Amino acid sequence: MSKTITLPSGNTAVIRDAKNLKHKDRAKALAAINGDNAYAQTESIMSAVISMLIESWSFDLIIPSIAPASLGELSLADYDALVIEAAEAQKELNLAFTNTRESESNPDSPFESSNA
Repeated sequence: MSKTITLPSGNTAVIRDAKNLKHKDRAKALAAINGDNAYAQTESIMSAVISMLIESWSFDLIIPSIAPASLGELSLADYDALVIEAAEAQKELNLAFTNTRESESNPDSPFESSNA
């Protein structure tokens, strides 16, 4: 189910429920990785996830799934509020690239056990 969030500017965004994301969404986020530094990669993934989450918004801009450059026109506060939502979706997409307790206890995890 979608939810409407109010951003610091007072604009609203309707975002998809992260539980409804598909493998194609994960693949799209991973394909967005560019640059060779960690910040550029993180920024690329976040922008891709935000773009796939937003169904509609009250900005006088085309939604980012159609025009990704629209995200560049947002205030820092609005973008950061969307990053918080995207971080939750990122967990659902399983885009964590670090070892966690869950990955350590998962025999299918590609990460080595830190106890080895």
